[in-house]
Amino acid sequence: MITQVTIEGFKLLRTKPIPLSRVTTIVGPNNGGKTSLLQSLMAWQLALHTWVKRRKYDPSSPEKLTAKKRPGVRLNLEELTFVEVGTSKELWPDLLVFEGPNKPALIRILVEGVANSIPWKCGMEFQFSDEKSFNVRPSATAERGEILLPEAAISEVVVLNSAIHATLPLSELLLQRDGVDFMIQTGQVNRALRSMLYYLDCGSESESPAAEPSAEWKALADDIRSMFDVDIERPKRLPNSQIEVVYRNRRKDRTGKTCQPMNLNTAGSGFLQMLQLLTLFYSRRGKATLFLLDEPEAHLESIRQQDLYRLLAERAEVRWTPSFRPRSTGNKMDFRSLLSFVFLFVYRSLCASKPF
Repeated sequence: MITQVTIEGFKLLRTKPIPLSRVTTIVGPNNGGKTSLLQSLMAWQLALHTWVKRRKYDPSSPEKLTAKKRPGVRLNLEELTFVEVGTSKELWPDLLVFEGPNKPALIRILVEGVANSIPWKCGMEFQFSDEKSFNVRPSATAERGEILLPEAAISEVVVLNSAIHATLPLSELLLQRDGVDFMIQTGQVNRALRSMLYYLDCGSESESPAAEPSAEWKALADDIRSMFDVDIERPKRLPNSQIEVVYRNRRKDRTGKTCQPMNLNTAGSGFLQMLQLLTLFYSRRGKATLFLLDEPEAHLESIRQQDLYRLLAERAEVRWTPSFRPRSTGNKMDFRSLLSFVFLFVYRSLCASKPF
């Protein structure tokens, strides 16, 4: 699991080690660098995996890399789908890409963790190339100018950044599991929600639903029922490969009859946001080492905000972290003074090689 991140010179972030626990909540005003922290972790992962792939580095047989053995590889700005900037310079503080004559300013992101009780470190550095690209390579150690890329950092760490939307497309064809992965990684969770729900119902070992829903589906349905007094019905695959998901209010209608099932498109934004969050959580639990949620309380009323935090913290089997403790009165938490926050979930017992 990841235990600490040190970021040097990424957007608003200066050199500062940030310890991580099972759940870490970052609180602060708008434009304070919370989203930049999430983006830096995504940039570290992209840089690491791109360098390993293009340099054909074998993580099962790690070797020490001297300066000659760790030349940079070029990344195009368009590959950073999780960062909206116009030029590469905007990734550097104050747009300063040089510290002096022939001395480039480097962005350095160091991630530390523990695997099988053994600590590891893995740093990546970024050097400006031009307006639309930059070079990345592993960071060297201060002692000998060489580095050992830990296998755990490459094969066991999966950083998942989730953009949550309040609207859904009118219909959705069933995506393959790797297509669901792509939609999630590119921040299009809403375009894959029905497919995610379908596979959640199927379980991780099957491509079609069984007579009984999976344990994860039952847990999701129970949470939705307790929070919204709504029953969400199991997804159906139609003959044209579209996925149909409906929900039904548990209350009676005006005539005293059971409410008719409704398409997900008719649901409110807060309900859809919570459904996406919980679906991501249950489908990715045990597969992602770091689960990033950027201001997940948007579209949620204050009561739902505290329900969301309490629910996710309980499902992750954690206690409140020292970095964030809402004011409480009795059994209720006061979120009114909260400007914005992000969640960072760090999971144990990982299996990053398995698909969605």
